Amino acid sequence: MRIEEKAFKCKSMKKLLLVISWILFPPIFLYILFQNKTLDTRRKRIGYFSIIISPFTIIILFTLIVWAGQYNNFSIDEMEKLLNIEIKGDYSVKKNEIISNGNQDYKATVLIRLTDESFSNLISQIEKSKFFNLNQEFYGNDELKWIKSDTAVYWKVRNYLEVVKLTGYWIKSDSLTFEFYEPTLSDIPNSAILFHKAYIVEANISKKDKTLKFVYTKY
Repeated sequence: MRIEEKAFKCKSMKKLLLVISWILFPPIFLYILFQNKTLDTRRKRIGYFSIIISPFTIIILFTLIVWAGQYNNFSIDEMEKLLNIEIKGDYSVKKNEIISNGNQDYKATVLIRLTDESFSNLISQIEKSKFFNLNQEFYGNDELKWIKSDTAVYWKVRNYLEVVKLTGYWIKSDSLTFEFYEPTLSDIPNSAILFHKAYIVEANISKKDKTLKFVYTKY
């Protein structure tokens, strides 16, 4: 009886170990299954395929899916920083995609629909923002046109943008549209002259549709 009991306990322990390894770490389960000489090929194959529904495998797949989804979406928080805004209240993301163009370059597009409350709050922020609706051209490095530019305002704007990590400011392009405007500070993108990076920020807010469209192009 003792030998039988020991054999039974040993068999039970092996089964328990198989179940635990199947749940927690399938590679060990596969190794144990492969080394088991008492199982026929058919049962081993069933065991091999069973790891597809293992909790460990499901968690890994779910994590990869979530990670891939985040990787292909542009961060809303990062968008807010780049536009010098904070979306307060409810909103819905209608589009958020990143299209790659090579190893490093990509174009991100985000379209957000705002509620009446969040739209009003956002417009209030924009209208109170620094240099809102500044109607000034700086002409970059064009010396002939530079004399038409107000150099004092140029340096005020440039120094401000550099400190707050922005490439532009908001203007009201017409009665129904607010636009994030990147003034011409030089003949290269503002991000390059200010932060030694290469990207362009575009955004507009439609009063009619209560939408915010954001486009980020990285070179």
